[in-house]
Parts: sequence; C-alpha cells; structure tokens
Amino acid sequence: MRSSPSVSLLVVAIVCLALHSRWGFCQQAPADATASAACRGIISGTIPHPTDCTRYFVCWQGTGVTGQCSPNYVFNPRVMFCVHQSQYRCPTEPETTVGPEVTSSSTVDVTEVTTPGLCVQTPWEAHFCWNHASELIRNPVNCTQYIDCERSPQANHECPPGRVFSLSYQDCFPGNERTCQMEPLAEDFCDGRPAGSYAHPYQCNRFVTCFRGMPRLDTCPPSYVFEESRLRCVHGDVVKCSSLLAEN
Repeated sequence: MRSSPSVSLLVVAIVCLALHSRWGFCQQAPADATASAACRGIISGTIPHPTDCTRYFVCWQGTGVTGQCSPNYVFNPRVMFCVHQSQYRCPTEPETTVGPEVTSSSTVDVTEVTTPGLCVQTPWEAHFCWNHASELIRNPVNCTQYIDCERSPQANHECPPGRVFSLSYQDCFPGNERTCQMEPLAEDFCDGRPAGSYAHPYQCNRFVTCFRGMPRLDTCPPSYVFEESRLRCVHGDVVKCSSLLAEN
C-alpha cells in the first residue's frame, strides 16, 4: 500500500524532530520544490544543501524538506548530519583577525592571522556509541558508513564503493546506497556450475543450492554458518565471518 504525501511528510517531521533533539538539527521547514528536486529518486536520508552548509535536505520517498542546523552547527557532508562548527570547517575563506594597531610611532606591520580551529575532546561518534551492543554500528543517517565503537577514540569509516553496512553481519556488503538494501543473489549464479550446494557470495550463514542451472537460496539455522569444505551448516557465529572485525 502506497503512503500518502501527508503521511510521508509526517514521517519526515518526526525524523527531523528526533534529530533536532539529539544531534543538533533544527525543526524541518515545509516541503519545497528545491529540496524535492534534490531528493528525486532517494528513498530516505539527508543530503547537503548545494550552497549553504548550515542547511541540508531531508529526503523521504523522493519528497524533500529543507532543514536548518542549530546555532553553531554546520552540516558535514561526510557523515550527512549536523556537527558542531569546531568539528567541520565549511568550504569558505579562513576566518582572519587583525594584528596590533599601527600608530604613528609604531613600526609593527598589520598582518593577517588565521584563526585556528577549536580543540574537540570528544568525537561526535561517541554520542552514537552510548550503550552500543556491537563493536561496529551503522552510521544512523548513512548506510554506506559505520562507526567503530571499540576504538579509542571512536571513529567513522566508509564502506568500499558500492557497499552498505550490515549491523547483523558487522560487515560491508554489495548494496544500493540509496535504498540501503543488500544486493540480491545474481540470477546467473548457477550458470556453469554442477548441481550441488555453494557458499553464498558474502553472507556466511546462507548457501545456494544449484539444480538444473537454477539457484535456490537457503539459510542455516540460528548460530550456524555454512562451511564450504564440508558442504553443510556447522555451529558458528556470523560475526566471526566479518572482514572488518578481522582487520581490527
């Protein structure tokens, strides 16, 4: 059943209010043509405003609204939400200050001094890691990124191009960054393969049974993974299959 525009906008409003209360976003503005044009084809998410880094677009099913970051916050396009201005410098000219005043008896030249950024003791990632149940968590507004909560300090990372982060598998898998859905099994998976069972290309608790060139996707019981050398499900944990955790 397709949701009505009013329902969609209501969902957007709820999302914006939640972000405002916790992560420095302001309440959303009414839907507008500029935001909707920028959001065309996007199922859900936030995207940067093209000219103003204190604003952003919130997208929901191709409809967009313009949001305004709270005072002293700017939209960081790398993580796709507002952060304190000390944590991200907008692409503008550096802020300058004027040196000592020149008097008739002074020989000091007037110089420009670049204002350094503020020192931030706590990274923004730490706010998302409170009470985390896993080592890696998905960036809440960008499914192509994940946050490592076990590192000190916590850090945001990007999946390789064309991949999205899976919380349950603790890994980056081929997927659609707009819909955040994992890529389905290729229809030609069984082409050229003899009948039998094969490991799923990236989900280690699943396997593919090929019969007469047609694939059938099966899933191991809970707490089991597919062992290709034995061609059957064995006791195991999908998290231990994670290539990301293997790097830590």
